[in-house]
Amino acid sequence: MSDSTGYYTCQPAGAKRAIHLSFDAIDGILAEVLTGFGAIPRRGAEVGGLLLGRSDAGNIWIDGFVMAACEHRRGPSFLLSDQDREALAQSFHSAAASEQVPVGMFRSNTRDGDAIADEDRTLFHEYFPSPEGAFLLIRPYASKTSTAYFLTYQNGELPDSSPDTFPFLRRELEGGAAPRRRSLGERRPRSSEDPESAPSSAARTGLAPETVAVAAPPEPVTIEAFRQELEPAPTLPEAVFSTHEFEESQYQRRRGWIWIPLSFIFLLLGVLLGFQAALTFAPRQTAVDATAFSLGLSATSKGENVHIKWNRESPAIHAAQHGTLEITDGKYAKTVDLDSGALQTGSVMYPPISDSLSLKLRLTIKGSTMVSETLDWSKTQ
Repeated sequence: MSDSTGYYTCQPAGAKRAIHLSFDAIDGILAEVLTGFGAIPRRGAEVGGLLLGRSDAGNIWIDGFVMAACEHRRGPSFLLSDQDREALAQSFHSAAASEQVPVGMFRSNTRDGDAIADEDRTLFHEYFPSPEGAFLLIRPYASKTSTAYFLTYQNGELPDSSPDTFPFLRRELEGGAAPRRRSLGERRPRSSEDPESAPSSAARTGLAPETVAVAAPPEPVTIEAFRQELEPAPTLPEAVFSTHEFEESQYQRRRGWIWIPLSFIFLLLGVLLGFQAALTFAPRQTAVDATAFSLGLSATSKGENVHIKWNRESPAIHAAQHGTLEITDGKYAKTVDLDSGALQTGSVMYPPISDSLSLKLRLTIKGSTMVSETLDWSKTQ
């Protein structure tokens, strides 16, 4: 497999022609596939259509696509009704008279298996008899990059599946290097000319992440503060010795008792000195930069969908091991699991059911540290 300018190029095993899929077509098809995938909870609805472009003896060039209408009368699978088939036939004949002609078909796959079905073969053979055309099957994922593969005729029949899968995402197919992960303490310099480094509109309106405030370390206790309280009691005036034996013994006993409180004071002073040394050499907590926890969660309308985005350059995103996006849509709730790769993608397309959404992006950093950010969206925004 190899890449060419503006196209992803592949030649499935057993295929006699190379297939060149434009990156613009990938962007458009993926948006439609993810819209259908988010339209129905759990499994998601399948979508499909025609691939448009040109072909010659050794190549198939795919530059565009046309969506096929599907009423989904029999569930989320891409199974066309009679009315759907009539609409597809009209789309095929209209495209055949244009500059970009039909060169194949595509379908998203949300079923348990990774193979095409008998109805796919029947529909494909109706419009593309052997050996023409290419069939593109796409597996969408909410928490990682979607995958796809091409099928072409082999011995007059389409095979069930192909091992030649590829990531169905422009950024990965173009061969761009993945961004270096930064540690949580590393700060990315911001520039007024860098739009991605600027705080999102959600952040500017006061939607700050939920963080735990870290108290500043207490002021160290000084020995001088205790010395004033622990000054040894003034010594007794020197007694006047007399020749009387009883008075001398009483004086000796009084001097012996003075050392008892002094010993206690010296012992307490030693404890305080040790406490002072522990405070001096113990590691101090450093101040936490609140911007390191900003996720830049935002949501904007894009046609009939909501484009949910976060700042993939945020230090918290780079340090996250796992994340979830909780979507409350009216009385429905949906949770999307996000691994580190999905967090680096930086966005999710969601077709809303109601006019307002409640969003919560939650990250797990280093096992037990949690960072989250919330956002409310409505069509009136």
